[in-house]
Amino acid sequence: MNSGKTVFRQLLQYLPRHEFNACVRRYRGEYWVQKFTTFDQFLCLAYRT
Repeated sequence: MNSGKTVFRQLLQYLPRHEFNACVRRYRGEYWVQKFTTFDQFLCLAYRT
């Protein structure tokens, strides 16, 4: 079994979460969000590519 972090998780370490959240607030990205947050959507899109 793998006991370390996945490659995807290691790549996400370099994403400054506070800057992502600042952009979401600036452009009101979560105005109509009910359950699926913008960060969750970003993770899905990043994992897919």
